[in-house]
Amino acid sequence: MIDKAKWLALAEVIDRLRVFPRAFLGAQFVWTVIVVDRTLTWYFHLPLEQQTIQASGLASVIVSAVTGIFVQMFARYATTGQDWPSPPSGGTTP
Repeated sequence: MIDKAKWLALAEVIDRLRVFPRAFLGAQFVWTVIVVDRTLTWYFHLPLEQQTIQASGLASVIVSAVTGIFVQMFARYATTGQDWPSPPSGGTTP
């Protein structure tokens, strides 16, 4: 028989530790670093005569968009979630 209370306690721990949002945020950080690195590597490996204003604009738009998406997702992560209960007042723990 499945003990429902244990599963609910486990679900609450996972929810309070925010395991899945943290994993998603970590994966998005890695993706952001990879995209920015590849974009800058592409741009700096262009021959000097091909580093035009259009290529600079494309690289800057890609980097700005990708980092902006990450900033928005981190802001969403930082402003959501449950508040931890306050510790009991009084200097001793039972």
